[in-house]
Amino acid sequence: MSQEAGRDIADGIEELEGEFAIEQGIYSCGATAISAERKRSDGKQPWEMLKGGSVLLVTSTPLRLWRVDIAPDRGIPCVLRILDKCKIGDSTTPACFFSERYYRERPIEDLIFLAAHTVLMAGAMNPAGVAGLGIVLCRPAGFTTVSDEEVSDLTARSKRLDSEIAAALFNRRGPQPDSNR
Repeated sequence: MSQEAGRDIADGIEELEGEFAIEQGIYSCGATAISAERKRSDGKQPWEMLKGGSVLLVTSTPLRLWRVDIAPDRGIPCVLRILDKCKIGDSTTPACFFSERYYRERPIEDLIFLAAHTVLMAGAMNPAGVAGLGIVLCRPAGFTTVSDEEVSDLTARSKRLDSEIAAALFNRRGPQPDSNR
């Protein structure tokens, strides 16, 4: 349901401008998506009903990041403007450790590898939940898609880091004493 709701919300607010109008539009479109899902779920068994989810949404006028939680059983969406960082998806994956441990407020260019490594490690832990990597940088001047070549470089760098961490964790020799003592 989250993908459908995300598309519906994006389409519904496409022409809106201003933070308040956009927030109200997201809320309204989210409520409409929930209502449509409830209608689709009529007569279904409980295990056939969708449980909802979360959508990350970027608006360009003004440039803002939003999280919209869609829960058909609740009836209303939860709309939050994100001022720092946000994760959605498999919230139990230990890959979140990287972003929680190493995130600092820095220029977006400094955070690309941290974000890529976090997503790739989440994919290693839950391959059914992550299928590849695509990166879009959101700046006040507009959106930029990271090239496939750069994504390949980030992926290779992440694999190297993962191997280095594994080697460091399983090095039985540990720190070696200084031979000059």
